Amino acid sequence: MRIVRQTPQELVVVDSSRWVSAICAAATLFIVYTAIARHQPKNLFAAAFFLLFTLLFDLRKTFTFDRMQRVVRWKGRTILKGESGEIPFDDITSIDAQITTTSDKAVTIPVYRLAISTSKSTIPMAYNYRGVHDGYSALRKQILEFMNPGSQSVSATMGGAAAESEEASLRSLLRQGRKIDAIALLRSTEKIVLPDAIKRIEAIECGIRQEE
Repeated sequence: MRIVRQTPQELVVVDSSRWVSAICAAATLFIVYTAIARHQPKNLFAAAFFLLFTLLFDLRKTFTFDRMQRVVRWKGRTILKGESGEIPFDDITSIDAQITTTSDKAVTIPVYRLAISTSKSTIPMAYNYRGVHDGYSALRKQILEFMNPGSQSVSATMGGAAAESEEASLRSLLRQGRKIDAIALLRSTEKIVLPDAIKRIEAIECGIRQEE
Protein backbone atom coordinates (compact mmCIF):
# COMPACT_ATOMS: atom_id res chain seq x y z
CA MET A 1 0.00 0.00 0.00
CA ARG A 2 1.40 3.36 -1.00
CA ILE A 3 0.56 6.91 -1.96
CA VAL A 4 0.75 7.19 -5.76
CA ARG A 5 -0.26 10.83 -6.07
CA GLN A 6 -0.60 13.82 -3.76
CA THR A 7 -1.60 17.37 -4.62
CA PRO A 8 -3.01 20.11 -2.38
CA GLN A 9 -6.50 18.94 -3.37
CA GLU A 10 -6.13 15.16 -3.72
CA LEU A 11 -4.41 12.17 -2.16
CA VAL A 12 -4.51 8.80 -3.91
CA VAL A 13 -3.62 5.58 -2.03
CA VAL A 14 -3.34 2.27 -3.89
CA ASP A 15 -2.86 -1.29 -2.70
CA SER A 16 -2.15 -3.77 -5.48
CA SER A 17 -0.75 -7.27 -5.93
CA ARG A 18 -0.68 -7.00 -9.72
CA TRP A 19 3.09 -7.47 -9.76
CA VAL A 20 2.54 -11.03 -8.49
CA SER A 21 -0.16 -11.51 -11.12
CA ALA A 22 2.24 -10.24 -13.81
CA ILE A 23 4.91 -12.77 -12.78
CA CYS A 24 2.38 -15.60 -12.91
CA ALA A 25 1.15 -14.41 -16.32
CA ALA A 26 4.71 -14.42 -17.67
CA ALA A 27 5.23 -17.93 -16.30
CA THR A 28 1.96 -19.04 -17.95
CA LEU A 29 3.05 -17.73 -21.36
CA PHE A 30 6.48 -19.33 -21.06
CA ILE A 31 5.07 -22.75 -20.13
CA VAL A 32 2.50 -22.62 -22.95
CA TYR A 33 5.21 -21.69 -25.45
CA THR A 34 7.55 -24.50 -24.37
CA ALA A 35 4.69 -27.01 -24.26
CA ILE A 36 3.77 -26.21 -27.87
CA ALA A 37 7.35 -25.96 -29.12
CA ARG A 38 8.41 -29.24 -27.54
CA HIS A 39 5.09 -31.04 -28.12
CA GLN A 40 4.56 -31.63 -24.41
CA PRO A 41 0.80 -31.13 -23.88
CA LYS A 42 1.04 -32.35 -20.27
CA ASN A 43 2.79 -29.10 -19.39
CA LEU A 44 -0.43 -27.24 -20.20
CA PHE A 45 -1.74 -28.37 -16.81
CA ALA A 46 1.06 -26.40 -15.16
CA ALA A 47 0.16 -23.43 -17.37
CA ALA A 48 -3.44 -23.65 -16.16
CA PHE A 49 -2.18 -23.65 -12.57
CA PHE A 50 -0.19 -20.45 -13.11
CA LEU A 51 -3.12 -18.90 -14.98
CA LEU A 52 -5.31 -19.48 -11.93
CA PHE A 53 -2.80 -17.65 -9.73
CA THR A 54 -2.64 -14.86 -12.31
CA LEU A 55 -6.36 -14.28 -11.79
CA LEU A 56 -6.34 -14.76 -8.03
CA PHE A 57 -3.56 -12.23 -7.44
CA ASP A 58 -5.00 -9.58 -9.75
CA LEU A 59 -6.22 -7.52 -6.78
CA ARG A 60 -6.33 -3.76 -6.50
CA LYS A 61 -7.92 -1.14 -4.26
CA THR A 62 -7.75 2.60 -4.85
CA PHE A 63 -8.73 5.31 -2.36
CA THR A 64 -8.94 8.92 -3.55
CA PHE A 65 -9.16 11.49 -0.76
CA ASP A 66 -10.71 14.70 -2.13
CA ARG A 67 -9.97 17.62 0.16
CA MET A 68 -12.12 20.09 -1.79
CA GLN A 69 -15.32 18.02 -1.56
CA ARG A 70 -14.25 16.36 1.72
CA VAL A 71 -14.99 12.83 0.57
CA VAL A 72 -12.98 9.68 -0.09
CA ARG A 73 -13.95 7.70 -3.18
CA TRP A 74 -12.82 4.09 -3.34
CA LYS A 75 -13.00 1.18 -5.72
CA GLY A 76 -11.73 -2.38 -5.64
CA ARG A 77 -11.56 -5.34 -7.96
CA THR A 78 -11.02 -9.07 -7.57
CA ILE A 79 -11.50 -12.02 -9.88
CA LEU A 80 -15.11 -12.35 -8.72
CA LYS A 81 -16.36 -8.82 -8.24
CA GLY A 82 -15.84 -5.12 -8.47
CA GLU A 83 -16.93 -2.72 -5.75
CA SER A 84 -16.87 0.99 -5.04
CA GLY A 85 -18.15 3.60 -2.64
CA GLU A 86 -17.88 7.13 -1.32
CA ILE A 87 -17.39 8.22 2.30
CA PRO A 88 -17.69 11.81 3.55
CA PHE A 89 -14.76 12.87 5.72
CA ASP A 90 -17.21 13.77 8.49
CA ASP A 91 -18.48 10.15 8.63
CA ILE A 92 -14.99 8.71 9.21
CA THR A 93 -14.48 7.88 12.88
CA SER A 94 -10.94 6.46 12.51
CA ILE A 95 -8.35 4.94 10.20
CA ASP A 96 -6.78 1.99 12.02
CA ALA A 97 -4.30 -0.80 11.38
CA GLN A 98 -6.12 -4.14 11.47
CA ILE A 99 -3.98 -7.02 12.70
CA THR A 100 -3.92 -10.76 12.13
CA THR A 101 -1.17 -13.37 12.34
CA THR A 102 0.55 -15.79 10.01
CA SER A 103 2.96 -18.60 10.80
CA ASP A 104 6.39 -19.25 9.32
CA LYS A 105 8.31 -22.27 10.60
CA ALA A 106 6.39 -22.30 13.90
CA VAL A 107 6.98 -18.56 14.38
CA THR A 108 3.88 -16.39 14.66
CA ILE A 109 4.22 -13.17 12.67
CA PRO A 110 1.78 -10.24 12.89
CA VAL A 111 0.66 -8.74 9.57
CA TYR A 112 -1.37 -5.60 8.99
CA ARG A 113 -3.63 -3.60 6.72
CA LEU A 114 -5.31 -0.22 7.10
CA ALA A 115 -9.07 0.14 7.34
CA ILE A 116 -11.43 3.11 7.34
CA SER A 117 -14.08 2.97 10.06
CA THR A 118 -17.41 4.79 10.13
CA SER A 119 -20.30 4.53 12.57
CA LYS A 120 -21.97 2.03 10.21
CA SER A 121 -19.18 -0.03 8.66
CA THR A 122 -15.47 -0.74 8.26
CA ILE A 123 -13.87 -0.69 4.82
CA PRO A 124 -10.46 -2.43 4.57
CA MET A 125 -8.02 -0.48 2.40
CA ALA A 126 -6.47 -3.73 1.09
CA TYR A 127 -7.67 -7.24 0.31
CA ASN A 128 -4.64 -8.88 1.93
CA TYR A 129 -2.77 -8.44 5.19
CA ARG A 130 0.93 -7.68 4.93
CA GLY A 131 3.51 -5.09 5.89
CA VAL A 132 4.73 -3.85 9.24
CA HIS A 133 2.90 -1.73 11.77
CA ASP A 134 5.45 1.11 11.77
CA GLY A 135 5.13 1.54 8.02
CA TYR A 136 1.36 1.73 8.16
CA SER A 137 1.50 4.09 11.14
CA ALA A 138 3.42 6.59 9.02
CA LEU A 139 0.98 6.19 6.11
CA ARG A 140 -2.00 6.52 8.42
CA LYS A 141 -0.61 9.69 9.93
CA GLN A 142 -0.05 11.17 6.46
CA ILE A 143 -3.64 10.41 5.43
CA LEU A 144 -5.08 11.92 8.61
CA GLU A 145 -2.92 15.01 8.23
CA PHE A 146 -4.15 15.43 4.66
CA MET A 147 -7.78 15.15 5.76
CA ASN A 148 -7.33 17.58 8.66
CA PRO A 149 -4.24 19.70 8.02
CA GLY A 150 -2.70 21.12 11.17
CA SER A 151 -5.14 19.29 13.43
CA GLN A 152 -3.64 18.59 16.85
CA SER A 153 -6.14 15.78 17.35
CA VAL A 154 -4.43 13.67 14.65
CA SER A 155 -1.36 12.95 16.75
CA ALA A 156 -3.33 12.84 19.98
CA THR A 157 -5.67 10.10 18.78
CA MET A 158 -3.11 7.82 17.14
CA GLY A 159 -2.08 5.96 20.26
CA GLY A 160 -5.64 5.37 21.45
CA ALA A 161 -6.85 4.18 18.06
CA ALA A 162 -3.91 1.79 17.69
CA ALA A 163 -4.58 0.36 21.16
CA GLU A 164 -8.27 -0.20 20.30
CA SER A 165 -7.29 -1.93 17.05
CA GLU A 166 -4.87 -4.25 18.85
CA GLU A 167 -7.47 -5.07 21.51
CA ALA A 168 -10.00 -5.99 18.82
CA SER A 169 -7.48 -8.25 17.09
CA LEU A 170 -6.59 -10.01 20.35
CA ARG A 171 -10.27 -10.58 21.11
CA SER A 172 -10.83 -11.98 17.63
CA LEU A 173 -7.98 -14.47 18.04
CA LEU A 174 -9.25 -15.57 21.47
CA ARG A 175 -12.79 -16.11 20.16
CA GLN A 176 -11.25 -18.40 17.52
CA GLY A 177 -9.49 -20.39 20.25
CA ARG A 178 -6.05 -19.12 19.18
CA LYS A 179 -4.70 -18.17 22.60
CA ILE A 180 -1.06 -18.88 21.71
CA ASP A 181 -1.31 -16.65 18.64
CA ALA A 182 -2.85 -13.90 20.77
CA ILE A 183 0.04 -14.09 23.24
CA ALA A 184 2.58 -14.02 20.40
CA LEU A 185 0.86 -11.03 18.80
CA LEU A 186 0.81 -9.10 22.07
CA ARG A 187 4.50 -9.78 22.70
CA SER A 188 5.46 -8.75 19.18
CA THR A 189 3.60 -5.44 19.32
CA GLU A 190 4.36 -4.38 22.89
CA LYS A 191 7.67 -6.19 23.55
CA ILE A 192 6.66 -7.51 26.96
CA VAL A 193 7.86 -10.66 28.75
CA LEU A 194 5.89 -13.91 28.48
CA PRO A 195 4.37 -13.95 32.03
CA ASP A 196 3.04 -10.40 31.60
CA ALA A 197 1.63 -11.27 28.18
CA ILE A 198 -0.16 -14.34 29.59
CA LYS A 199 -1.70 -12.25 32.38
CA ARG A 200 -2.94 -9.66 29.88
CA ILE A 201 -4.46 -12.31 27.61
CA GLU A 202 -6.12 -14.11 30.51
CA ALA A 203 -7.63 -10.81 31.65
CA ILE A 204 -9.06 -10.25 28.17
CA GLU A 205 -10.39 -13.82 28.14
CA CYS A 206 -12.12 -13.17 31.46
CA GLY A 207 -13.72 -10.05 30.05
CA ILE A 208 -14.99 -11.98 27.02
CA ARG A 209 -16.55 -14.67 29.22
CA GLN A 210 -18.31 -12.02 31.30
CA GLU A 211 -19.69 -10.35 28.20
CA GLU A 212 -21.09 -13.66 26.99
